[in-house]
Order: sequence, then C-alpha cells, then structure tokens
Amino acid sequence: MVFDLTAKHLFHYDPEDKNVGNVFADFFDSVMAVPINIPGTTHHKCMKNKKKAIQLMKDILRERRDSNQKKGDFLDQIIEDMKTMEFLTEDFVVYFIFGMLLASFATISTNLTLAFALLTDHPAVVKELLEEQDNIAKSKDNVDSSLTWNEYKSMTFMSQVVDETLRMANIFPGILRKVIKDIHINGYTIPEDWTIMLVPHAVHMSPEKFPDPCTFNPWRWNDIGGTNAPTRDYIPFGGGLRHCVGAEFSRAVMAIFMRVLITKFSWTKIKGGNAYRNPALSLGSGFHVKISEKGQI
Repeated sequence: MVFDLTAKHLFHYDPEDKNVGNVFADFFDSVMAVPINIPGTTHHKCMKNKKKAIQLMKDILRERRDSNQKKGDFLDQIIEDMKTMEFLTEDFVVYFIFGMLLASFATISTNLTLAFALLTDHPAVVKELLEEQDNIAKSKDNVDSSLTWNEYKSMTFMSQVVDETLRMANIFPGILRKVIKDIHINGYTIPEDWTIMLVPHAVHMSPEKFPDPCTFNPWRWNDIGGTNAPTRDYIPFGGGLRHCVGAEFSRAVMAIFMRVLITKFSWTKIKGGNAYRNPALSLGSGFHVKISEKGQI
C-alpha cells in the first residue's frame, strides 16, 4: 500500500503495469546479508534484485522522456529540471528515485504494522486518539471534508503516538558517518577518515534517556515533546545536515493511516505481531487481524 502510494506520486506507477513492488520486496529481504557476492548467496540475490530494480527505473525514465507525456507527478518535474541542471544525470535521477522508493517501502510499512500491533494491545491509546479525532470533527464546518494541514498539525496526541512508535521501531540497525577530523571522547580518539555507526536502537531503548523503554507509552511525550524534545536522543530520521528529507512525509502517512483505521474500522487480532531484529526490525509472519468497517458485522 505505502509503496504503491509513493510510487504513484513519484512516477505515476500502476501496480498492474510494472512488477516494481515485488522487485523491491525481494531486494530488501536480502539487503542486510553478509557481502559475499557469489552465486547462491543472499548478497548475490540482493545485487541481482538491485540491478533489476535500477533497470526498471531507467526504463520508466526513458519511456517518459521519449513520450513527452505529462502526468503531473514528480517525474514530470525532474525531467524538466534535467534540461537545465547538469548534475541531474540519468544515473543520479534513477538512484535518487530508487532510494526514495526503498525508504518508503522498507520503513513506513514496517512502522505501520508495528503501530497496528501496538494499538491492538493498548485500547487506552485508541480511546484517547478517538477523542482527539472527535474534537477535530466537531470543529469542522463540514464533517465530510478532507483533513487539512492545520488539522493534521493540531493532532497532538497522534503526534505522540507516532513518536513513540518510531522510538520503539528503530527500523534500520545503524546510521553510518565518515569522520572528517579526529574526535576525542571519553579518553578515546576516533581517527579522521574512519567510518562510525550510530545505533538508534541503543539510544531509544536506553532507560537513562527514556525510562521504562520497552513500554509503549505515548504519554511520556507530554514531558519531553514539543520544543523540549531530546533531539540528540531521539533520532529516528538521523540528524543534522543528513536528516532524512522524508521525515515529515513518513510521519504524515503514519498519522493519516492510524486516523482512518481507528475512525472507520474495528478489528480483532488473529495471530502474529511478535517483533524481532535480524538485525533490522521484522514482524516475522506478520500481524493477522479480522477487520471490518464500523457498524458492520
């Protein structure tokens, strides 16, 4: 769902036209493998899937450039920019789109699955979320009108639920950075040109930073949220100049998904929902529920 939504807005992707989604799923399943690139290894399969995905992106880009057909999506804009911006080469554009698709597919889908499971186990959270949505509905002139940006930004408790889900999810096992000058810390020296890996999970699940870290508690953000948020300790999207450009998009997708889920549907758990790391977050066999529209059996 998330992959199709992102791909549609990027390059008007139709799930029935291209097998892009399956290629990315196969790629991500093997992206954390030991880098031994010989036939039969998981890494070799990963590289083959990457090559296939890149070629699909190139085919889509070339097809659109040759046709001159406008579809009002991101690809239209970037093709136009390629005419005047020298750095926007075919390879740059293809790998840029590849990265955006991989990020949306790998992170948001897993976060939403975890959020679904957490909401199921915490009815008090769902209750407060519903109260917040009821207040928004009462303030609207037309209850059937679309959610506005100001209404989205007013969803304080929803924002806390998103923050808490992201804190516990820690999708990627680490953030890599190159040391540009010697760093002296706690009596140790990290030499220039070394590569260091920051592990968000170690920070987000530290009881010194977040008391009782294994407990899903959106209310903790009443004390540490807003302008007082511990930005150095809360890094689901990295930080500094390398902060993820898709951070707000990811948060908005999660919030709107949960809003529709709790207001339009009811569900009961069937099985699954057990999270583990290998080393990225996974929910194994998934999270299986029986779902129905509210007011229906």
